[in-house]
Amino acid sequence: MNKYVLIFIVLGIKMQSQNIHKVGPHKSLSLKECVDFAIQNNENIKTGKLEIDYNKQFKKAATEIPKTNVLFAQGQFNSLYKYDNSVTVMQQIPFPAVFTAHNALAKSYIKGSEFKLAATRADLIFQIKSTYYSLQYFYAIEHLLEKEDSIYQSFADAGKLKYESGGGSLLEKTTAETKVLEIKNQLLENEEDINANQIQLQTLLNSDFE
Repeated sequence: MNKYVLIFIVLGIKMQSQNIHKVGPHKSLSLKECVDFAIQNNENIKTGKLEIDYNKQFKKAATEIPKTNVLFAQGQFNSLYKYDNSVTVMQQIPFPAVFTAHNALAKSYIKGSEFKLAATRADLIFQIKSTYYSLQYFYAIEHLLEKEDSIYQSFADAGKLKYESGGGSLLEKTTAETKVLEIKNQLLENEEDINANQIQLQTLLNSDFE
């Protein structure tokens, strides 16, 4: 399978370097490029196209007149000659109603396989869009949480210093430190959501992350 490292940039937000894969050469893919890549590499879509081609060949075969059969025999038949020649030509021509029925059946197979492929394609596009926008959302949340973590970490450091110098209360110090821990837990949970959606997108694109 093809290997790509995907970088998803939330519109209007400049992602920090730690939010981007650091291993291997990077390749940024837009939503349209993700969709096009997935359609090209998805095994179900490939199978659907092959099914349509097969049914088209079936339609062609179903409406063809059977080949003419020619039988040749040499030898003595019901005569005095030892080297008689016998040529028998046979041609089967089905009734027109048979051709019509076969043609209608073949068309229904083709139409059914086309509908199936369209449904598979639409479902794939929906899943890619949903996963792609989910990643954008979680990256945006990560960006905001990191800013919030930086602010509350400053509060916690200031509160600790103030408390140790005797100018602040234990409650003030503990509250700021608790908030920092809470934000770090939210960052961990958000990171799990990012990883889950990356794996989902990897599967949809039929591609490995490096």
